[in-house]
Amino acid sequence: MKKQFLGATVLAAALIAPATMAHAQTQPNPNDLTQLRPPSPGKQDSEAPIALSMLTALVIVGLVVTANLIASNRSHQD
Repeated sequence: MKKQFLGATVLAAALIAPATMAHAQTQPNPNDLTQLRPPSPGKQDSEAPIALSMLTALVIVGLVVTANLIASNRSHQD
């Protein structure tokens, strides 16, 4: 009797387990209001900060040129 009860229990578990996993993986209805949507983009700037970008580039180029113009005192080793 215990063997039959154990077999019936295992059989019931084997039939119920895949159904619960399949139910957990169902997709929501796309027409539901609970569906997540990406945020809409904000107001785009009509003028990009070109002046600041150019100023930054000028400062960097100026630093590079200044560093290359510094005389090195290695002439006696050449």
